[in-house]
Amino acid sequence: MDKNTSEFINQIKNANSSDHLNNYQFIPSDAAGHLKNLLKLKKTKKIDVIRRADLNASSAYQWFDGRRNPNRNALISLGFGFELSLEEMNILLKQSNYSQLYAKNKRDAYIIYSLLHSENKSELETHLTTNNLEPLYEEK
Repeated sequence: MDKNTSEFINQIKNANSSDHLNNYQFIPSDAAGHLKNLLKLKKTKKIDVIRRADLNASSAYQWFDGRRNPNRNALISLGFGFELSLEEMNILLKQSNYSQLYAKNKRDAYIIYSLLHSENKSELETHLTTNNLEPLYEEK
């Protein structure tokens, strides 16, 4: 049975020693596992996600296979390739040990805007470059 974060916090708070942490079911922190789960959940193929994300296929396949770890920008690009919601994007980032999108950060605010308005990665890139912000794109 899945436990939510507050249940885990209560268990940690009430634990007599840190040894009890070894009995917990933690989420994996590898991006590849989350990407594979998203493929199943979204019922899509790697190549379709990679094309929508406009990423270098060679690098992206290595991320899916776990041979390399994507950086935060690459994960955000993949999130657009998966057509994730804001909540789904933040879960992907958090579970891959990256910071969630933060509305008070100008660049993140444009990413959030694009997600909430169902824009694609190309539209996001236009917002970022127009506002002199670092783009997500990866050189192909």
